[in-house]
Amino acid sequence: MSKRERKHYSISPSSLAFLYEECPACWRRGVVGHPLARPFSPFPSIFGRIDKGIKQHFVGRPGGEIAPALADGTVVPIKEQTLQSAPVGEYRGLPIVIRGKLDSLIEGAGGDFAIVDYKTSNPREDLIGRYARQLHCYQYILENPGPTHTHRVVERLGLFCFEPYETASFTVARGDFANFGGTMTYHSIEPDRDTFTYETLPEIVATLTGDPKPGAKCGYCEREQTMIEYLKQGLDNFS
Repeated sequence: MSKRERKHYSISPSSLAFLYEECPACWRRGVVGHPLARPFSPFPSIFGRIDKGIKQHFVGRPGGEIAPALADGTVVPIKEQTLQSAPVGEYRGLPIVIRGKLDSLIEGAGGDFAIVDYKTSNPREDLIGRYARQLHCYQYILENPGPTHTHRVVERLGLFCFEPYETASFTVARGDFANFGGTMTYHSIEPDRDTFTYETLPEIVATLTGDPKPGAKCGYCEREQTMIEYLKQGLDNFS
């Protein structure tokens, strides 16, 4: 996107789970559209199909089918294709916003909402914090929406995880139709608006608007720096 076409800089909640931790420099380049941004890595289609199947299954069903803690609610359709927050900062004269797509939204009996993100894995405890940051981004978007989006109060956050069996449970149901099994678990995430709003989010914005260092184990940045050194020495020195 050219500077003339760009209307804002968008922070994707999903990018904060891994790339932001792995290499802040690569994450920032991707957000600002830097010419040396890390190339996009294709997402295997099988995971997209599993995710879509889970989403379609739960829409319109009681929240208790996801987890007992959500039993008072119903999984509702999400009208907006992409949700966007009010500006959270500014960079180069343009607003910074958070933009993303929810997996699941559950409306409780009291009119409040719960956000559930679907994962095709059972994340280790040390990864829950990364996913929590992603979920808090979604919560922030709903509670601080842009002018064309609906305000919603979110009181519960969680991860619904489907993990295929290590020894695949593959059964042929009929003819050319088969079933594939796995385990389902739910991880509740405690909402913490204050910490996210006054500590985590300012840190994210500062990373975007600053000059963060490459991650200690970022092979992409390491190769890039090697290429820069070669170019400084002159192309004749390539071997």
